[in-house]
Amino acid sequence: MLEKRRKAYTFAEILITLSLLGLLASMLLPMLSDSVGKDKLLALGKDGASEISQAFAIYVKNSTLNANTRAQDIVSNLNYVRMVSDGSMNTQLGQTNQDASAHSTCTGTSSVTGETYAVCTTPCDATTPCALLQTGALLQYDAATPSTFNGTGYNTNAIHFIYDPDGTGPQFAIAFTLFYSGRITTETYSIGATTNDTNLPSTTVDPPYILDWTNG
Repeated sequence: MLEKRRKAYTFAEILITLSLLGLLASMLLPMLSDSVGKDKLLALGKDGASEISQAFAIYVKNSTLNANTRAQDIVSNLNYVRMVSDGSMNTQLGQTNQDASAHSTCTGTSSVTGETYAVCTTPCDATTPCALLQTGALLQYDAATPSTFNGTGYNTNAIHFIYDPDGTGPQFAIAFTLFYSGRITTETYSIGATTNDTNLPSTTVDPPYILDWTNG
């Protein structure tokens, strides 16, 4: 029997194959990276809502909830690294109303799902301090008013928070509304909420990474 010769790949064929694999990887890796990044931010966003809910539950268990319960009373129950109130860090929020609050700076415009909004930053200062969480996220509240429930309406009176999942990074923050009943939602879905936060910017636009969650 004649022995069959095994045909070896030429150097040119190997180079072509490697080039095609490189091209395929260059197309797929950015998509994979974006997906992983979005999933991570979505998870951090959900963690933010959970952190606020747990802090509220601890407060209700150990104290008497009333109309004068302050935002900082709830924040003090968080598991945070430190409070930031020297302006060294800030949160970044999309705001549909170009009229920013006194402690916000709007630096331009961007777009989410075709809706144009102002890009505003709020420093973590004495007026609007931030709790730096274990994940590196910032939870900001209005300390100057001070921010309270300002009433006991279960689904009307609320306290406003800004949660930035990557601290001073490029991702936009989520505006959370915590109702007197303990229900928490993004500000986009908090129609009818009565708050007395005067130093935090408001928004009706959720950041892109949270849209799939809030829109179902």
